[in-house]
Amino acid sequence: MPRRIDSTDGPSPLLPLMLVLVAGLLHWRVAHMTGGFLADGSLGDPDSWTRTLRVLALHEGAGWRDTMLGTLSAPEGLSLHWTRPLDLMILVPAQIAMLFGVEARQAILWSAAWICPAQHLPALVAGVWAAKAIWPGMPAWFAAVLLLGNGAALAYSIPGRADHHTLILLATLLTLGAGMRAAANPDRAAQAWLAGLAGGLGIWISPEALLVVAPLLAGLGLAWLIAWDGSRHALQGARAGAGLALMVAVAIVTERPVSDWLLDEQDRVSVQHLAIAGAAMVTFLLAAPLGRFPVWVRLPAGALLAAAAGAALFWQWPDMLRASLSAADAGAAALLLPTVNEMQPLRFGTLAGLSDSVVWVGTAPLALLALLIGLEFEGWRRNGRWAAALLLLLSLIAALVATLLARRFALDLAAAASIAAAGLLPLLGRLLMGASRVVALGVFAALLLGLPVLASLATAPTEAETVVERACPVAPLAAFLTANPPAQSGSVMLADNINLGPELAWRTPYRQTGAPYHRGGAALLDTRAVLAATEDSEALAVLARRSVRLLLLCPGSPQLGGALPGESFRERLLAGERPDGWSEVPIPSEVRGDFLLLSLD
Repeated sequence: MPRRIDSTDGPSPLLPLMLVLVAGLLHWRVAHMTGGFLADGSLGDPDSWTRTLRVLALHEGAGWRDTMLGTLSAPEGLSLHWTRPLDLMILVPAQIAMLFGVEARQAILWSAAWICPAQHLPALVAGVWAAKAIWPGMPAWFAAVLLLGNGAALAYSIPGRADHHTLILLATLLTLGAGMRAAANPDRAAQAWLAGLAGGLGIWISPEALLVVAPLLAGLGLAWLIAWDGSRHALQGARAGAGLALMVAVAIVTERPVSDWLLDEQDRVSVQHLAIAGAAMVTFLLAAPLGRFPVWVRLPAGALLAAAAGAALFWQWPDMLRASLSAADAGAAALLLPTVNEMQPLRFGTLAGLSDSVVWVGTAPLALLALLIGLEFEGWRRNGRWAAALLLLLSLIAALVATLLARRFALDLAAAASIAAAGLLPLLGRLLMGASRVVALGVFAALLLGLPVLASLATAPTEAETVVERACPVAPLAAFLTANPPAQSGSVMLADNINLGPELAWRTPYRQTGAPYHRGGAALLDTRAVLAATEDSEALAVLARRSVRLLLLCPGSPQLGGALPGESFRERLLAGERPDGWSEVPIPSEVRGDFLLLSLD
């Protein structure tokens, strides 16, 4: 029998404090790097700027249930699929700062910039708590070490990233931690409820949390099938489904007016997700009485119940598995989604692709190895912890497959992989004896020191992004436009780089036409039509329809939808041609960069 580890074998009590200090120093260092928030006041990406615009609108009186953001996709505005939990988490500290005299925009900007690092620390703690469910008696703080060094988790949590991904990571870790405890000990009803509630919170934040909810329910379902008495696992599944349904119902009531309670949207918490939770709960309740029947009886019965629930859901929502992709309008599907880096699959065919993929996959291979070793060495089959390992394995596999298809899911993979891989190093330390402990120490050092280095590659901008930022710096131009407005406040601006739209909308008094969001396809199509037009009249007609009075071009910017025709409207403007009624706005050389700004007289 393997020797159990005493509490004295664990890490020093100072390790948690050290991890918090290391995380704080790491975020502080990133914030001071070139392009970091404390270096030049820049947020991390267009989503972060859009989030600040949305929170500012809420502060200025926008309706709680209003999804429209008037400063983007002008003049009609942009409908966002985001929900309010993160908005509230940003706004509350900002309003407290306002009580002490901080200007509203400044307070919201600073609160938004530090919201993800603030969530990263409790996520590390949640990772430790989750790891203890599968690695009892071991120094589970290794999970925090792995999460801290994970490329995806760190890239999404740096200062200046005002995004909901870190909050999803926290909800995922809570779901896994509670779910594994519920599976390992089916008499712990509270843990099943907590798993369902945490999963429902994740779906409230974003439906992509189904990537952890599905393995939770599937793991409890398989445990019902395999266990000698599966009734208790089925009841745990019913409790998790009930908790999930309760939280989703709260989200629907909170986010939507009564008239929209039955409106289904795949990219935003809706009745569709409530139906999934309800179907899971009912399926488990029907399966519970069969829990003591032989496996050869349970297998067809369970398959029939699951198939019936799945068929009903897919009959009602055929595109259910496509989530946000099914909600993308035609313009976004054609012009935007193929260019979004985080929506692309991992590529292993080249050295650069392999290096990039290693960063996104992280410790997933080590996690699989840890589960295989732990199954035998920790005696999970004998002590009943096999059900928790099964749930974690399903979550790991689901997230790994999703990450291979679209790298944005690497954050979900980071949660399961860090929990599973956390037990590998202590296992190695126990398996290796004498001088071989040096090997285990070397593996630990490689993970601890090597993964943050890999993570830094994930946050580094590409050469093309660096060239554009250097050639077309937004901040100095925005300061000039604010001080010397060439058009009245609230006018519409069309920029040839849609990724600059949210930042320009925040920094200047002008609404923007293009923005990189899957519900804004009409504005994207019009932006492309203007830039690619071969006749001035075609471009001017679209500009007039969208009330555009300012045109902003940056020669080095990548073009929406790919290369433009040689005789395009954009190329003619850059060559010096000016359509009737439009003139160039003189910009001082010290702030201009390579920008070309035209104004309608």
